[in-house]
Amino acid sequence: MIVSVLILFNIFVMVCSLLAVIFAMKEGIRSMRLILFGFAVACGFLSNVYWLIYDFMYPDKIMPFAANEIAEWALFMLLGASLVADLPKKRINPVQEILLAALFVAGNTGVWILASGEWVQDILTGLTLGYFICCIMYRMRYSEQFTKPAWRILACAALAVLVTQYICMLADAPYAVYAENVCYAVLLIGIVFLLVSSVKELTRGKNPELAVCLSYGMIAWCLISMYLGSSDLFYGIAYASCSVAIILTMIAMRKEVLSR
Repeated sequence: MIVSVLILFNIFVMVCSLLAVIFAMKEGIRSMRLILFGFAVACGFLSNVYWLIYDFMYPDKIMPFAANEIAEWALFMLLGASLVADLPKKRINPVQEILLAALFVAGNTGVWILASGEWVQDILTGLTLGYFICCIMYRMRYSEQFTKPAWRILACAALAVLVTQYICMLADAPYAVYAENVCYAVLLIGIVFLLVSSVKELTRGKNPELAVCLSYGMIAWCLISMYLGSSDLFYGIAYASCSVAIILTMIAMRKEVLSR
């Protein structure tokens, strides 16, 4: 029941975001990034509608490979494309950040495979989500808004998530329980920090590019939290936070497009 409510809320958010893109286009705002974001939320909408209908028709049946996952993969790739499309050329060297992002996603993919055993599905999800996160890293480096301490904190948080997850998978109790609690704490702190930072930056309205990076980063962090969470309560928090992040991203993207 709670999951269905969260899906309905996410569908509402997707519809509102898509309508916002359509209205922006009618107002004469022409931006490939905004258009790609609109296609992304449309894919998210289709994925959620499919899953809601399937869950209603077959509530106790688990499908090993659901058709909505194709829409999710498209969602990830379109979100990534919307973040880096039509950017003015700038000489940057984001190789290190992108490599670390790829390693982080590869590590998460290993956790998913250990937990589910669904190699093909998890690898494809890892590739598409990895593309999205690599685009976020590229855009963060491109923006030149993040200090070296901020990059170090992000790296430490990502490493903590990976290490604790592998301890959960490979160690016995009570170490697995301790590691899981630490992982949840790190993920929740990340969600709260990105939420507060995104809202603060949007309220200020002085730096829409930074707001875009933070809100997209919140989407990615919430997605990682959803995939790693084994607790229904934690999953629900991450899912609801992801819906909020989409709203913040729509606002930030619109402000950035209008500011250029």
